[in-house]
Amino acid sequence: MRRRFECGILAGALALLPLGCGETPREPPPPLPRAPDAELLERIAAAAERVRSDTCFRERDDVSTCLWVASTHAPALDFAMTDSTGEAILIADDFRAVSPLMLRYRNRLQGVLRTTEDGTVATTQVSWHVPLRFHEVMTSFSGPDFIPAEWLRSLRIPISETYGAHLGSGATHGNFVFALLVEANPRQPIVLWDDHGFRDVPLGAFCDTATTPEALEPLREHARRKADSLRAYLDTYNVRFINYSRGTTVHTLRELWEQRCHAPAPADAVLLAKLETEAPVLEVLFGSPGVFAAHAAGYVSSPEESPFDFPSARFSNRLRIGFFTALESGLDPMGRGSHEGLQGQPASQAVDVYLNSGVEPVRPFAYGPTPLLHASDFGLDVLPITHTSTSWIAPLGLSRFIYLRERLYGGQPLTNERVAALMDAMVPAACEGQPEGRCRYQDPLRHGQTEAMRLGYRPVEYTVP
Repeated sequence: MRRRFECGILAGALALLPLGCGETPREPPPPLPRAPDAELLERIAAAAERVRSDTCFRERDDVSTCLWVASTHAPALDFAMTDSTGEAILIADDFRAVSPLMLRYRNRLQGVLRTTEDGTVATTQVSWHVPLRFHEVMTSFSGPDFIPAEWLRSLRIPISETYGAHLGSGATHGNFVFALLVEANPRQPIVLWDDHGFRDVPLGAFCDTATTPEALEPLREHARRKADSLRAYLDTYNVRFINYSRGTTVHTLRELWEQRCHAPAPADAVLLAKLETEAPVLEVLFGSPGVFAAHAAGYVSSPEESPFDFPSARFSNRLRIGFFTALESGLDPMGRGSHEGLQGQPASQAVDVYLNSGVEPVRPFAYGPTPLLHASDFGLDVLPITHTSTSWIAPLGLSRFIYLRERLYGGQPLTNERVAALMDAMVPAACEGQPEGRCRYQDPLRHGQTEAMRLGYRPVEYTVP
């Protein structure tokens, strides 16, 4: 499936001393966490007072006459990063509604894309309509220098109390994926792609029950146009990492058929034929040279349910990310240890690697010392996730890949050969008794294997505010 991971590469990937094959590697101690300087602390305290003094929003039930502002993101003006690798993350998801959270990170948004009616991917704009003082405070902390959300923690309650009821959280699927990635990868620009798959293809062709080449051609042409234009934007923005927390199966396509076509769905063979017309898009996402994709693993049992959820030479640069939930996994930095009792989801045929969320799957969603964290509603803190899903664990997979990329090949071009080596580092051949000897269960958060931790912006263990 993937090339065997050699001992020398493993040592480099973990930034370890060269100990020789078979010896136990030693992780270097995590760096001391950075801290805000006195000037930033004064700015934060002043901002909190400004928010508390916004009595119009704090005291009135009707805030329509309070001061609001319309703001549009302009990448040419707003995108600015002092410390950037220049290698962008593309998040392919639903961004019909853009969260106020993104206003705080507008300097990280290198571009915003949207699939148009004919399938072409084109640039678009995002805008916010928010209270004026909220806008001023948020943008004052969205300059070129990265400011970790934890440092702004004292602003979270004043902002929420003053504006939360008037703005909402914007906790949609794509926005939450963004919140999982933006703090974990502080040096990577981000590109959003708002795409809705078969919801936006021509209705007549979608609802046609014929599967002749002529009947399927409009869907194929839509997909080819999408793939070609998307490929161009990967080059334009130097996208090297893709998060794909989504997927379509015959089952989900049946539900969509009934919604869009207002008729009983046809046979599975018809739905599968339509599903396969999207192949050019998935080939760009999962097989572009020098680009890695983290794909949320699907709950599927065979390619007849979803051909894109299974290994293929066309998808050589993709890993399917599943999860397990253990407060203390006991796994070492390579994923070695007792795997007894670790229960991964989905089933193994649909997964390349299982990552630990560190959060129990049932209420009250207890978490261990190293839970999966996301930026809070307005980017003013980080919080543990609650429900674990493949959609939420795929960003952790991407974050770990970026960590390994910087540790092993930082500053060097990301070629297909290096992508393959890094994918091997994600699932090293160091676990006897496991399928193919691969360590498919990994606990990267336990060992500080994200860029935010490596660079000292976040401690390995989470401290409750």
